[in-house]
Amino acid sequence: MTLLACLLGLCSGGPSRAGEPDAESLLEPAIPLRSALEQLRAGGLNLVYSNALVPASARVSNEPDPTLPLLDRARVLLAQFGLTLAQTSPDLWYVVKASPTPPVPAVAASPSSAPGAAPDAIEELVVVSSRYRLVRELHERRRLEQQTLQAIPSIGRDVMRAINQLPGLATAGISARNYIRGGNSDEALYRLEGTPLIEPFHMNDFHGLFSVINADLIGAMNVYSAGFPATMGSRLSGLVDMELKEPTEPLQGSVNLNMINLSGYAQGSGDALDWLVSARHSTLDSLMDLLERDYGQPRFHDELIRLIWTGDRLAITAGGLNSSDELTLNEPTGGERAESDFRNLTLWTRLAYSATERVGIDLLATLTRVESHRRGSLENAADAVGTLAESKDFTVVSLQPSVRMRLADSLLLTAGLEGQRQKADFAVDIHSVFGALGDPLQPGPTLDRQSKQSRKGSLRSAFLSMQQSLGSNLWLEYGLRWDLQDIDPVHDEQVSPRFQANYRVNPDLRLFLNLGRYTQHQNLYELQLDDGLLELARPQVGDQVSVGMDWQPRSRLELRLEAYTRHIESPRARFDNIYNRWVLLPELHADRVQLTPSRARAHGTELSVGYQQSATLDWFGSYVYARSEERIEGDWKPRPWDQAHALRLGFDWQSTPWRIGAIANYHSGWPTTSQVDTSSALATALYDRRLPAYFSLDLHAARRWVYAASTLELYIDLSNATFRENIGGTRYLQRDGELVGTDRTLLAGVPVLGISWTW
Repeated sequence: MTLLACLLGLCSGGPSRAGEPDAESLLEPAIPLRSALEQLRAGGLNLVYSNALVPASARVSNEPDPTLPLLDRARVLLAQFGLTLAQTSPDLWYVVKASPTPPVPAVAASPSSAPGAAPDAIEELVVVSSRYRLVRELHERRRLEQQTLQAIPSIGRDVMRAINQLPGLATAGISARNYIRGGNSDEALYRLEGTPLIEPFHMNDFHGLFSVINADLIGAMNVYSAGFPATMGSRLSGLVDMELKEPTEPLQGSVNLNMINLSGYAQGSGDALDWLVSARHSTLDSLMDLLERDYGQPRFHDELIRLIWTGDRLAITAGGLNSSDELTLNEPTGGERAESDFRNLTLWTRLAYSATERVGIDLLATLTRVESHRRGSLENAADAVGTLAESKDFTVVSLQPSVRMRLADSLLLTAGLEGQRQKADFAVDIHSVFGALGDPLQPGPTLDRQSKQSRKGSLRSAFLSMQQSLGSNLWLEYGLRWDLQDIDPVHDEQVSPRFQANYRVNPDLRLFLNLGRYTQHQNLYELQLDDGLLELARPQVGDQVSVGMDWQPRSRLELRLEAYTRHIESPRARFDNIYNRWVLLPELHADRVQLTPSRARAHGTELSVGYQQSATLDWFGSYVYARSEERIEGDWKPRPWDQAHALRLGFDWQSTPWRIGAIANYHSGWPTTSQVDTSSALATALYDRRLPAYFSLDLHAARRWVYAASTLELYIDLSNATFRENIGGTRYLQRDGELVGTDRTLLAGVPVLGISWTW
């Protein structure tokens, strides 16, 4: 891991949002209503509003008395626009029109409607219990999962790395990809404001070190670890749904310079048009030139644009996300050299039409084009000597119409279809001569694989969801999803029923239940041609159950307890590097073997607690006991990312102009395999022992200087502040004719320094 440690050891991150006013001095004359409401939310008032009712052009004319309670101040503000507040639960308030029609009660709801929602669009209830919401705000008085994005120390403040601090997500500190509740990293679905993203990572061919989303753009992240609705796609383990910031001024933005990238964004709002543009370019390659050893030249960039036009009953959203990698990476101590050119373009258009006050129609069209070229070589006599050349070129076009109907004040129905057309061209050329390490693992002394394929096909889906409130304490959601894969040789359809319930026992205690079946079809762009799997796999089917409770015995204390179990039939075959997975070219190594489990299972219990000691200090923590296993050749084996025990403790302190935070992260060591001497011993030795336990202390500090129209911030993050040598695997070398194993350490201390200017 010398190369990866070097790459990440030079990182610094994107800026947090700066310059937000203190909640106690809320308003200046003629500020946007949205800004005023956000400041009230930052002050502790849990309210929900839609962009349709609160347009960007709405500006406050009369300042409420700052000595009034937050709730009264909100009512004074909203009355100027013919709006008011309606209480939908003991700690949740809905912004509604000042009319006798009450809103539908809900346990939780999105803080804004979907981008591009037309006026009077039907608001969707969010009746999901296993959802963790991370909101970018000044100070959130909520649970651990709702700590602000800025307060979570992570390398580069990467949004995907930040959510790895949530209960139930496994991490080794290297990859930004997410292992959710025992599932593999390819079992998570990523969406940007409802638009599915394919491979949303920089350095995607090398463990996906960074997200392609500029952290400065994210207003909130919804992480579903179970129970995500039937309307939200088809994946086994989880869903990460990102929301972009909403503009509150005609012009605002930021510029950030750090050791990973130079980034900037600008956005604004008018009477009918909201716009946002962003660009990032890596600076890591310039720093690599300063090193004595040649570790390569990692270059990447990404750009995003979004436009929202809102009319009387129609809203149109158009957006595009482009990312590109041009990488040359060297691992001098391991004898590896790799190059990668990766380009990913996603375009989307959404039309939202409010037919009536009770019927809304939505149409989402997306186009994704990915081009990937990867080359490299390995020279390690004990392991393997070989070369690799691979190219992928695929296009995915999808169309998703849906309708949302409020059948009654307490009943909301959502139904829709999705059609997807995929086309892919693949080519691979691999040659490898295995050393002594491969004798008991590989079927022969050499590997020669050349293949070219062009494939195309379609996937079709239909979904139905009904959300219902029964009285003021019980909320239900019934869902049904149908998925058809029509790509040779797989012609398979699956039906997935789902049910969720939330019951409020009293103002302090809420119980929830999730039951559901989740299916995952293999896409063409996931075909494992480089590993010799020329055909698509059967769909995976998982049955999941989770139960839990949220308890708030005091206004400053919140406790969450949840237990879950998941059983997967026909899990997908995969290839693992059983000694050391943290390499550049895994296909060339002698320890890469195919695993074909017949079944898989996961279960666990998660406990998290948050305590607001004062207006400036929050404490939080979580403990998780979990197991993730699969049945291989009749024996249950732990999955490579299984971590039986995980403990996280942290705090977030902020007092103008400082913010300081820390998270201590401990978990059981991941499974690994003892050295195999004979081919017959592999079944017994496979993941028969564990690496040492993992521990990392991550720190964060920021200092802000607030000026009349802008804010300057200097921040530092330090990952693995104790410089502990966490072990990620074993690398074998040949000495005196014998194989000798050496520990492959993960990241040592990674200091991150950055500066940002926000206006």
